[in-house]
Amino acid sequence: MKKGLLLLIALVLVAGCGKQQKVQLEKGTPAYELAVSLSEAAPFVDPEKNDILIKSDDWEISSGEVMQHIYLTSGSHSSQLKRMGSAQVTQIIENAAVGLAERKLILKAAEKQGITVTAQELDSILAINYQHFGGEEEFNNLVTKNGQSLDFVRSDIQERLVIEKYVNSLFKDAVTITDEELQEEYAAPLTATVRHILFTTRDKSDSEIVEIKKKAEEVLQKAKSGEDFVKLVEIYSEDPGSKTKGGLYADFPRGRMVKPFEDAAFTLPVGSISDLVETQFGYHIIKVENRKTESKPFDEVKEKLRSDLQQEKEKELYEQNLLMLKTAVNYDIVGF
Repeated sequence: MKKGLLLLIALVLVAGCGKQQKVQLEKGTPAYELAVSLSEAAPFVDPEKNDILIKSDDWEISSGEVMQHIYLTSGSHSSQLKRMGSAQVTQIIENAAVGLAERKLILKAAEKQGITVTAQELDSILAINYQHFGGEEEFNNLVTKNGQSLDFVRSDIQERLVIEKYVNSLFKDAVTITDEELQEEYAAPLTATVRHILFTTRDKSDSEIVEIKKKAEEVLQKAKSGEDFVKLVEIYSEDPGSKTKGGLYADFPRGRMVKPFEDAAFTLPVGSISDLVETQFGYHIIKVENRKTESKPFDEVKEKLRSDLQQEKEKELYEQNLLMLKTAVNYDIVGF
């Protein structure tokens, strides 16, 4: 689980209609200058406009708050954003905003439950960091060199500990793994091997996508009628990662491919050809070549299966809880 970092350095604040105050960057600060430099690639971070990116009943997150967050967490490394394209910059800023918003939700929920971190707990984690970086002085020098604040780092660690306690409280006695589930997991395929044909729709207009889909359906009929799949790949596929290999992706595990692609690869009968599968990349025609299951004895992998299932269930429980928190405050992404 990725966790955003909350802003803890003094900022110029503007009243926010009864909600938590809206963060406005101050001219001349590093975060303000960073926002100005990125506003051409991502106009919604213009520090003078200070657009609201995410809102709820309790708070609003402005572009200024997100840019300050990015600068505080990345320090001098944040300048690397200036060399990136518009789409990449937008995605990074959106991820930062969502992480920041989710952190606010979890910290508020933890506060309601009375979850706190003692000074001793915080000092213990700091001591581990000092040791890892060669001592307290070396650690402090590194933080300063990166253009960050020692107070920010200390407060950030404290909030991470609060979040960890809250998340652990969700899982306590809530996740159980049965023997039947372990057997089902053991029998499930570990990897899949497929060939596919991609018709890309990225950066295409609506009218172009209509024509692309029509073409993909024509090729699908060729594939299902028995034409050589590898030759169809060579003629039609637009996937540079597999086109020269006959569309082959061999022995990939779950979690490697985007979900619609993975679902087809792990559920269709071996030897079958899918209907059109749509992903963010475009339309795919997928032929399932093979799937492999665990070859080791059950007793040898039982505990790893239990651990994997535990993590999967905990992730699902966490996401359900996060959705509940968002719904309760009418969480809404409005920018980007």
